Amino acid sequence: MIKNEKGVTLIELIVSLAIFSAIISLTLSVLLFGSRTFKKLTNETNDLLNVSHAIQYLTKEIRKADKIEADNGRLILNERDVYTLENNVILKNRTPIFYNIEMLTIVKLSSRIEVTIKGVEGEKVESTIYLR
Repeated sequence: MIKNEKGVTLIELIVSLAIFSAIISLTLSVLLFGSRTFKKLTNETNDLLNVSHAIQYLTKEIRKADKIEADNGRLILNERDVYTLENNVILKNRTPIFYNIEMLTIVKLSSRIEVTIKGVEGEKVESTIYLR
C-alpha cells in the first residue's frame, strides 16, 4: 500500500536549486553588465563635458585677447596669461583650471588658431578660431 506522503524528493530539490541558481546567475550578469556600461558611459559623458567646457573657456579667452602667442604647447594671451598642460591639468598662470586633460594642442597660423583638447577617457574636441 502506498501512502500519500507530503514533501519533495532529493531529485526535485536538486533540480529546483539548479533552476534557481541559473536564474540568479543570469540576473546578476545582466545587472553587472548594466552597471559597467552605465559607469563607462558616465565617465565618457563627464569627460566630454569637461573637454567641451575647457575648449569653450579657451575660445572665449582667445577672442578677448589683444595679443596671442602659441608655442611649445603654451598659449600666452596679452603677455600675462600663460596656459599650459602639465600632469593632465590645464594651468592658467600655474593655477589649475581644468583636470583630466590628456592632450592640449594650440597651433597659431597666420589668420587662425586651432585648438585641440583630448580628455583622459579619449573624448576629443577641436575648434578653429579665426583672428580679426
